[in-house]
Amino acid sequence: MRGCCHLSMESRASTASSPGALPYYVAFSQLLGLMVVAMTGAWLGLYRGGIAWEEALQFNVHPLCMVIGLIFLQGDALLVYRVFRNEAKRTTKVLHGLLHVFAFVIALVGLVAVFDYHRKQGYADLYSLHSWCGMLVLVLYFVQWLVGFSFFLFPGASFSLRSRYRPQHVFFGATIFLLSVGTALLGLKEALLFKLGKTSKNLNGHSRPGDCREPAVGEETMAQGRMGAGYLDNTAQRCEGKGASRSLKFLEENEQEHLSFCKKGERHLHDKNIRESDCLLEKADQCV
Repeated sequence: MRGCCHLSMESRASTASSPGALPYYVAFSQLLGLMVVAMTGAWLGLYRGGIAWEEALQFNVHPLCMVIGLIFLQGDALLVYRVFRNEAKRTTKVLHGLLHVFAFVIALVGLVAVFDYHRKQGYADLYSLHSWCGMLVLVLYFVQWLVGFSFFLFPGASFSLRSRYRPQHVFFGATIFLLSVGTALLGLKEALLFKLGKTSKNLNGHSRPGDCREPAVGEETMAQGRMGAGYLDNTAQRCEGKGASRSLKFLEENEQEHLSFCKKGERHLHDKNIRESDCLLEKADQCV
């Protein structure tokens, strides 16, 4: 029981040491994300003719869906573990996975929109760096979600495998998010170059003020990416420290014995070790 009490004190200490300014940072990140979505919608609606699934306006579905899915919703999904750090782990995992599903579905709508637009207009597909980076991001995003789902939700891997894979999952999640931001900036740059190329052919000279709103949208997107990267830098804070490391080490060494006891009802472990195993099992589940 002393081990359980010791871990409980560590858990309360880690909770108490959580940054008090976190709600303000999260609120600011949400404000930035909503500003990115709003500015993208305003740019497309006021200066590029609006959004519709027909003719030239169909292309405008692509940037809006990608910003909502791969910038805003993906960023929110990555922040779930920081915001709901004291909620039930299973609930947090499900919310994290669902937000990623919504982000991926919306991104697919944007992908279908641009490919369909190219087909109707007779344009080539995958002709730029932005196009290839976008395809890479979507493939990596799907693989990351699929592996994470199978490891952490269903059917679920063993504690030792989950604890070993978790740092890689966090790293690749943050990397894919930053790749998404970079790809969005490439797309905005591409749209700006196309617009400048058209206006430069106009001998009379000057473009409308709204023709070059892409840099403003790009600055907001970069700010959102920097905010998300800053929070993700401390994502593993909950699982650092002597208590969590001790929990994972104990479970890796005694996992088979513990599972055998739970399934068969045989007392392979002494009562003291069983109590410690149960306590450490609960502690480690908060990390993986």
